[in-house]
Amino acid sequence: MRKRLLPLVICFFIFSCSNKAEKVEKKEQHCEIMKYGTFDVYQKDIKVGTFYRKDSLQVETYVGKKNTGLTKVKRVFKCEYILRSNWIKQKLDTVHFTVNYTVKDNNEIQYEMSPTYLENDAKLRGKIIKVSDSIKPEILIMFGNK
Repeated sequence: MRKRLLPLVICFFIFSCSNKAEKVEKKEQHCEIMKYGTFDVYQKDIKVGTFYRKDSLQVETYVGKKNTGLTKVKRVFKCEYILRSNWIKQKLDTVHFTVNYTVKDNNEIQYEMSPTYLENDAKLRGKIIKVSDSIKPEILIMFGNK
């Protein structure tokens, strides 16, 4: 009886370990969705803006505002990024934010953002929905040759 159970136990162990490895690998690659495309940003289920990301740069537009922002994006760890905002039309200091993303189903991404170099407990939470794998040509021009 033991001789018959041993192969079953070994098979079960191998398949359960490989399944866990696939889940970990899939989770690690999950933030690849953030690499390129068009994204709508929501806070408390209200759309507050849209950003267009191309690798390490993103262009930001906000509902009700004419300003367009350019942000440098640096991936620090898996789904943790540092965003360095540079406003094009206003002379504001550069602002750094640390953002953690959690990818859900249906192209929905939860985010939690806080100032990187300020000592406070301020956190901004919301969701992002990837609306397209492409970027409008007029926005793509803003990225320059990068």
